[in-house]
Amino acid sequence: MNCVTKTKPNCLVSEDWAPFKCIQCENKFYVDSTAEANCVAVVNIIENCQEYVTESICKKCAPGTALTSDKKACLLNV
Repeated sequence: MNCVTKTKPNCLVSEDWAPFKCIQCENKFYVDSTAEANCVAVVNIIENCQEYVTESICKKCAPGTALTSDKKACLLNV
């Protein structure tokens, strides 16, 4: 067997087989919907979002903030 270098720019967690689809991207990136599942930079940053689902949908907010029901904002806990 020949080994290949697993490189997925801006990807924190990816599959262990080619094409090494990304499962979780770095902050301010999201996994695109292509077959390769690459990480794409978010253009319109959602303040306090730590993990994105898409360009405009947040999955996880920073501690001390809460995700709105439409998942488009992280608000300070009141």
